[in-house]
Amino acid sequence: MKEPTMEEVLELVSFERDANGKLLVRDVEGDVCGSVKGSVKGDVWGSVKGSVGKVEGCVRGSVYQHVYGNVKGDVKGDVRGSVYQHVYGDVKGDVIGDIKGDIRGKVFRKILNK
Repeated sequence: MKEPTMEEVLELVSFERDANGKLLVRDVEGDVCGSVKGSVKGDVWGSVKGSVGKVEGCVRGSVYQHVYGNVKGDVKGDVRGSVYQHVYGDVKGDVIGDIKGDIRGKVFRKILNK
């Protein structure tokens, strides 16, 4: 495969320097087919097909694997798996499965046992 020219690279990637003069990647147009070994301080307008260390913002899409950590916000969709810790908030839908802990709040609909 032919190596890209500097002009082709500069059409896809823009750079800047921080206060210490360290070179930073500012923007990338196109797909990254490899790893990012650092933080992304901005938006990803596409899919992430791999692991993410920490998200400090919104995920506006689906997570098709596991979340090993806390969700400190709302889940506005289905959880099709188990919750192994606590839910601090309301569940405004059905729980189809067992609850192996206490319910500290009101149940507004029927509890249907198997």
